[in-house]
Amino acid sequence: MLIALVQAIAFRRHAGGIGLGLRELRLGDVNTVQRRYQVGLQAVDSRLIGRRVNRK
Repeated sequence: MLIALVQAIAFRRHAGGIGLGLRELRLGDVNTVQRRYQVGLQAVDSRLIGRRVNRK
């Protein structure tokens, strides 16, 4: 559940919103979406989850 939330936040922030993501997918530019999605996921992971993992 937490992972799904993080993924949604990362996708919205770094793909410029769901609309932009869908527009790029419609154009067939899947690589751009995935690249932005991965960067966003890593950024949010390091910010939110990374700290918790490091404490454990």
